[in-house]
Amino acid sequence: MNPQYASGTDVPAERTRAELERLVVRHGASGWVYGFDDRLRLAAISFRLKDSAGGERQYRFEVPLPARAEFEVKLGNGQFRSQAQVSAKVAAETRRRWRALYIVVKALLTANEDGIVTTEDALMAFTVMPDGTTLREQQRAIGEYLARGEMPQLLPGAPERRVIALEGHR
Repeated sequence: MNPQYASGTDVPAERTRAELERLVVRHGASGWVYGFDDRLRLAAISFRLKDSAGGERQYRFEVPLPARAEFEVKLGNGQFRSQAQVSAKVAAETRRRWRALYIVVKALLTANEDGIVTTEDALMAFTVMPDGTTLREQQRAIGEYLARGEMPQLLPGAPERRVIALEGHR
């Protein structure tokens, strides 16, 4: 298994969330929300920041939470982990994922603060749209539409034609 960022961290997820809140507030956030859904195995943070035009945009970062089933595996001796061992592994992985989120958000906000990228560019994928989805989610949907052949034609209303490349022409 490849080493993962923050493997072995003992920083509680609650402390990391508090550090994230302080980080975004220090960078000008005018709002902060945290929530989770055990059924979806997902946690999220959302916040509002000013954009370069002086308006405010909302951003959402999601953390996939580990499922117990990921750690209920047979060990080398043919035995399964105990429930206490599984709980400890889930807790450790939850802490690790929150630390990974923290370093990502910190890097993006630092790059913005240092003038490397604008707020909009740094956080583009995590921008919340009016329908509640993020641009990241919309980008993933485009791939699904393409796979199903559901994207509109380049010239709306034009008959669908197959373009044949002539030999020697590009």
